[in-house]
Amino acid sequence: MHRIKLPNFTHLLPENIDPPKILKDFEAVITKCEKDLQKILEEKIHTWDSLMSELDKIEDRIHQFWAPIEHLHQCMDSDELRNVYEGCLPKMEEFQLKVFQDENLYNAMKSIKENKEYLTLSPAKQKVIQDKLKSFERLGVLLKPEQKKRFIDLRKELSKLYTTFDNNIKDEYANWFYYTKDKTELDGLPDFILKKAKQLASEKGKSGWRFTLADANTILRSAKNRDLRDKVCRAFFSAASNQFPGGGRYDNAEIIDEIMKIRHEITVDLLEYKNFSEYALEKTMAKTPEIALETITRIIDSLKPIAQNEFKQLELEDKEKLELHDLAYSIELLKQKKCSNMSQESSRPYFPLNHVLKGLFETLQELFSISIEKQEDEKSYAKDVNVY
Repeated sequence: MHRIKLPNFTHLLPENIDPPKILKDFEAVITKCEKDLQKILEEKIHTWDSLMSELDKIEDRIHQFWAPIEHLHQCMDSDELRNVYEGCLPKMEEFQLKVFQDENLYNAMKSIKENKEYLTLSPAKQKVIQDKLKSFERLGVLLKPEQKKRFIDLRKELSKLYTTFDNNIKDEYANWFYYTKDKTELDGLPDFILKKAKQLASEKGKSGWRFTLADANTILRSAKNRDLRDKVCRAFFSAASNQFPGGGRYDNAEIIDEIMKIRHEITVDLLEYKNFSEYALEKTMAKTPEIALETITRIIDSLKPIAQNEFKQLELEDKEKLELHDLAYSIELLKQKKCSNMSQESSRPYFPLNHVLKGLFETLQELFSISIEKQEDEKSYAKDVNVY
């Protein structure tokens, strides 16, 4: 049985992380990949095995190093890890563009597609080559030298803006909390979220309950306290904007404007698409903005009468004008009324995690002939994260 090598996260945890060493190691990985890439291009005749397979190994080597950093940055960020991420990201972006703007590599790949042996490749391999060539073109391989330089500068700036945008949302979410000592405010909330909130308050040296925006969906669905739902709703849907309660500290408005300007220059001025939407949808099932818009319009036209009817039912049940913070709660009440008091929380005991995972893994084994087993000897980055 082939066992996939799992990524190591322990060196990225706050107690172990060494940013200078990680940055140095990442530079070494990139240097090795660049040398291997040049060695591949020295071949006079290029085939799937000599080019595509070797290129996949190079990309995988980068991915093995970068993916754990990117993953933890999203789900378990720290100041040290953020420094590592922001230090590695420009190097990652530079390497990617260097590869995808390499005309020699593009032409080598194109020579495989134009060779008669291309027809003997499996449909999957042919699709890989087609998609790869398209990715080269979308990243500016056919641009003139001065255009390539501008493309690279814009992509670097865009990468910084995306990072700041994400950081603003994460920091806004991390800093917001709702604290109360009054249990009557929390009527309707399930036990598991109350226990969690109690623990968070205790960690801050307080009695009572402390909620974060990670609890928003459960609160909006379960809390009978309309004022509590309103507070949580306003914070949840306005994070990183000037509408955030007490806020504007992490306002993303100007960043969004800059992102849109740079996207336009890259896709319209440099790559000569009609607009960014055409560029973004090119590799999707919709293919074009027109098809996407037509599909969305058709769905809206079909569902709008049903939605309007259901909204009227909700208002009749609630007996007052519904606001955004009422919707999830009212929908849950209506479902319980129609389904003999069955709710998301009441169904929880029937779907314990171990049973759900067992069913999932058995399904995957039947569909794909793969075996998924828990790895007790593998170290994870959090006590509630299991490794399989």
